[in-house]
Amino acid sequence: MRVSQKTPPEARLAMPPPRRSLTVILKATDMCNAACTFCSIGPSGKERMAWEDFERLAEELERTARIWALSRLELTFHGGEPTLLGAEWIDRACRRLSGIDAQVAFSMQSNLLTFADDMVEVARRHAIRVGSSIDPLFRQRRLAGGGDGYPRWVRNYERLCREGFSVGAIFVVTREAAGRAADLYDCCEQLNALTEHPFGLQINPVYAQGRAAANQEVLLSAAEYGRFLVDVHRRWEDAGRSVNVGPIREMVEAFEQPGRHPSLSCSFGGNCATTHVGVDWDLNVAGCGRRLDSGALLGNLRDAHLDELVRSSEEMAHIDRRSKLLRAGDCADCRFFWVCRGGCPDAADLASGSVTDRSPWCEAYTMLFEEIERRTAARPRPRARRTTLRVGVEPGALQGGPIAGEVVERWMWPTDEGRALRFDSGLGSALYGPSDLLRIRVHNRHASALTMWQDLVRDVRVTVELFEAEGLETALNVLNALGATVRLDLPRIAASPEGPGALAAALERYLTDPLCRIQVRPFADMLQNAVEGRRSESTNVWGLPPGTFDVVWPEGDALGDDETACEQLRADVDRDLAAWQAQHLGCRDCPHLAICGGRLVTGGESPCGPTLRELVDRIAGLAATIGRQLEEAAREGQ
Repeated sequence: MRVSQKTPPEARLAMPPPRRSLTVILKATDMCNAACTFCSIGPSGKERMAWEDFERLAEELERTARIWALSRLELTFHGGEPTLLGAEWIDRACRRLSGIDAQVAFSMQSNLLTFADDMVEVARRHAIRVGSSIDPLFRQRRLAGGGDGYPRWVRNYERLCREGFSVGAIFVVTREAAGRAADLYDCCEQLNALTEHPFGLQINPVYAQGRAAANQEVLLSAAEYGRFLVDVHRRWEDAGRSVNVGPIREMVEAFEQPGRHPSLSCSFGGNCATTHVGVDWDLNVAGCGRRLDSGALLGNLRDAHLDELVRSSEEMAHIDRRSKLLRAGDCADCRFFWVCRGGCPDAADLASGSVTDRSPWCEAYTMLFEEIERRTAARPRPRARRTTLRVGVEPGALQGGPIAGEVVERWMWPTDEGRALRFDSGLGSALYGPSDLLRIRVHNRHASALTMWQDLVRDVRVTVELFEAEGLETALNVLNALGATVRLDLPRIAASPEGPGALAAALERYLTDPLCRIQVRPFADMLQNAVEGRRSESTNVWGLPPGTFDVVWPEGDALGDDETACEQLRADVDRDLAAWQAQHLGCRDCPHLAICGGRLVTGGESPCGPTLRELVDRIAGLAATIGRQLEEAAREGQ
């Protein structure tokens, strides 16, 4: 067992950004009722966490949630076998943590060899998500007293499904499994048809530690694991993707939707230094559950606070920098780094002794990525629905109907004098068809002129775009009274000296003022996506997906007085998705990307700045509160 060295304050891990989530892997017991040949821990023990120690852990989690301003805390009961703690202990632990000032969720990783009625009731009471592990082929997942555990697993799996739980499982790939991917997939399809709940499988390689290290015959090479992954992927595609198989499904989605940040497990996240911790029965702390198994301890909660152990750890500081180091070093020439980010640091440490090295399974995942890439390139893609932008300062410049299969969005910008709106401008005829869109970009001081076209601006197809800080509050008051849909050019507004304060006030009013009746974008879109747990689509500063729009410029190239905006739009027209990604590399590891979609950066690798990130933090915080309220309402409704 080793404890990571402390670092001087100047080299410590930076404080995690506020409104983040934290997953705590709690190994509250080392007891187990199984004796799997590939177990990464070792023989079953006799230890279990005393309640006073759990109380100490709960106090630390309360403190950490407050200091880190967590929006979500997930506690995973792990082990050992967590059901051996007993339903009463699990219930008491969940009740103790339910008062933490964050959205608290629970999960459990059980072998399902036992799952008594009282445990079922506790899991239902606290909405505990149940995960498991299977071995339907080789009988390597065995009972502690000998014998195959799969039949007992199937009985409890069916039972939990009848009780309304959706239970996924992990399959550990050993050398014996290599070459039998199709057999495994057939078993998964049988489980999929067994109940009304879809079956999900997560594929993991065997790790050379614990009992597995002593059973060398179960270990396999990266090439063998890669062939297994490729075989499963081919079988999955040929079967019409009938079973949810991870990480293959998520990786395929990453290639099919390249504009979105990949939604993969922690092994491929590249940022686990501040998103996961592991705690064992004796209050030892490590970077995650696997690091506990590896004996790489950060310290003990009897000696220091949880946040102090994390922030002062040399290992965690290395992991925090690992993705950037790999990107500049061993992985510099890898075109797949955006998917895997070097893989799991614990796997790297097991293979080479350093968490900053790339995963030893690199060859395996490269084989899979190349196979997915070939399939994705060969598969015909539906033609993206493009938008034609007609830009001008007078309605006459906006003439022209849509091309078949396309949407026309007409943009009216201010003239050289700044006044795009006159009573006789003909603005009322700017919408030509039922699918047309109109965006009116106005100076704040001229927003009141829209009163002449209040019926038009109430149309859901019309957006009024504001791009100045001075007078923003007054303009929003006018547009709120008119019932308009508003879009704010956040980067332009934030760039002015008074911009940060104006945007903060606008966001706070939109989020909290009951008299604010209008949609204010992109605030509204980001909030909705955050509440629903969806990732925002990658868009540029105009709110348009890169590579999906064309522009028809006005005759004479007259675009009014907003030269900066004109130049930005001209540049964005020529950027396809690949070019957009290349100019937004700084977004890839940003925790805000899932909410903002990259729309806050005007270009290049420079960050969008603290002002805009604070806005996203505020939206994320409210989304978490709304999520808790919805869950509470749903429970009360039951």
